[in-house]
Amino acid sequence: MTHLDHVRRWKLQGRQPRNSGLGRKRLRGQLVLQVVPPQNVFDLVEAARLLSEDGFDVFPYTTEDLIVAEHLLQAGCKVLMPWGAPIGTGLGLNNVYGLRTMRAHFAGVPMIIDAGMGLPSHAAHAMELGFDAVLLNTAVAMAGDPVAMARAFAQAVEAGSMARSADPMEARDMASPSTPVLGKASLG
Repeated sequence: MTHLDHVRRWKLQGRQPRNSGLGRKRLRGQLVLQVVPPQNVFDLVEAARLLSEDGFDVFPYTTEDLIVAEHLLQAGCKVLMPWGAPIGTGLGLNNVYGLRTMRAHFAGVPMIIDAGMGLPSHAAHAMELGFDAVLLNTAVAMAGDPVAMARAFAQAVEAGSMARSADPMEARDMASPSTPVLGKASLG
């Protein structure tokens, strides 16, 4: 049974989503809606539309596909949750170019990187790219010291956010010294 089938069944029965086969977490009227491959991404969009119409704030777990993201926003989602990498892999940000493009294309939309984080540096990188938050579990749950790992992720998110706010320099293809030489002693 697909996510869309579950949502349609709830609607026919006049019920609200609670405990079902949907991979989701309900938080104060907000719903994290996950369609993990090989589920149909079009079902994700339709399920998001139906749940949004029922008054839920739907946070869809998706890839960095711009067209799918646009359809999710048109379906009523106000937040996008692209994956960093497939859930539980710990690979970090698999497609930095795609994520950067998505962030730039939907500049005013809150975005949370969900899934794939393995190291605090992955979270810092996501924040440096301009994402609003990261959502993770496996990296902390599977760590040898989960408490220390959670602290490390919290510090990394803060560091990445501060770096973004500091307006970092643009990367360069060639070396270019930045140390001033005017007025310095010369041994020549």
